[in-house]
Amino acid sequence: MPYVKSLPITLSVVLMMVLSACTSLRVHDQGTVYLAKGVTMSLSSVAETLQGKHLVQLLQFEVDGKVNELIVQLEFKQSEMSMVAMTTTGLPVFEQTFRDDGQHELHSYIALPQVKPEYVIADIQLVHWPIRLLQQSIRGAHISETLVGNERQRVLLVDGQPIIEIRKSLEKTTFVNLERKYKIEISSLDY
Repeated sequence: MPYVKSLPITLSVVLMMVLSACTSLRVHDQGTVYLAKGVTMSLSSVAETLQGKHLVQLLQFEVDGKVNELIVQLEFKQSEMSMVAMTTTGLPVFEQTFRDDGQHELHSYIALPQVKPEYVIADIQLVHWPIRLLQQSIRGAHISETLVGNERQRVLLVDGQPIIEIRKSLEKTTFVNLERKYKIEISSLDY
């Protein structure tokens, strides 16, 4: 998708400029996220196992050999998920809320024209939601999870070929989207 290619450029601008404006966008349809040609994912309600939890994470995005960092706080409530992102120097980037009724709300402090909130939510769900819920919401592909040593590995396969790989250990989570050619390393900042 085009939003991935523009993400590092947008984040680089954020890291270099003082933010001066706040924009708001409201998206009303939950809809379907297209993970690859013929592969869809329906965004789902907050998983019961996550309700009431808060996560603070360092995200390192790598696209085309360029790495950018964000600090992200996720909050999971019974009927909504909220996300706040800032640069590692503390400058706000965006706030996003996804509700069970399918509404997204995005407040960005810079223009994010190519970043679609539902794709960010899909990546979060692919990493954090229980595998049984993901299996129910994905069409056109197969997702599985295995335990290799002390690392959980998830893979989304289309015709036997991986399009997304996720490796989760106690130290970090690595999310690789082979279809769109980006990588995210997630480290917990919770103490």
